[in-house]
Amino acid sequence: MPLNARFMESTRGRILSLLRIGPHTVEELRAALELTDNAVRPHLVALERDGLVRQVGTRRGEGAGKPAVLYEITTEAEPLLSRAYAPVLAAR
Repeated sequence: MPLNARFMESTRGRILSLLRIGPHTVEELRAALELTDNAVRPHLVALERDGLVRQVGTRRGEGAGKPAVLYEITTEAEPLLSRAYAPVLAAR
């Protein structure tokens, strides 16, 4: 069942929309959503728990420090986000 418009307007929905574009770090999501990193992390944990998001690697930032984890949308989540997906499959 596709995710509804109300969900897509929520912080979790906005995170999924950003991740559809490509993998993002917590810092990138934080900046795009104008939230703190501590506000973004619980949403990512919940989206991971629900099977919509997964960790896919790391990205080194400038300077010293540990690399940032990259998150992406799962292949299982894509049909829930696309309104055109089901009709296209049905037409085949």
